[in-house]
Amino acid sequence: GWLSYAEKVLRMSKMLERRCWFHSHPMRQLGGLMPDVYSKLESKRARIDTLREISAREVGDLINNQRSAHAVKAEAAQMPQLNVEVSAQPITRTVLRVLLTVEAAFDWVDRHHGSQEPWWIWVEDTENEHIYHKELWLLHKL
Repeated sequence: GWLSYAEKVLRMSKMLERRCWFHSHPMRQLGGLMPDVYSKLESKRARIDTLREISAREVGDLINNQRSAHAVKAEAAQMPQLNVEVSAQPITRTVLRVLLTVEAAFDWVDRHHGSQEPWWIWVEDTENEHIYHKELWLLHKL
């Protein structure tokens, strides 16, 4: 199947476009922190959703740097993230209606995001390695 290849090509494309390798912390692409802060985030394997949820004091304890904690929290909040709700309804035996409700869940910063953020959306069958639908969707700044 093409599904595993599509995922690998998409991951490689994102690494090249964002100049951030898969083993690097995703916040490195924003570049607003000192390199040692990113290294500590990588060594602790700090997830962006965790950095968003914990307090600035806890972030400071995690990276052993209280002065950078608020900046780390701010960058974590700027990382693109979507809240997606999916509703699927069979139309016929071979047709399925899929409705997506998509909401931006990050702080938009023009310097990083420009006027739009592209997202690939696809409907896949992971058991049979098949992609039923794919499209590039653009989230525009409001």
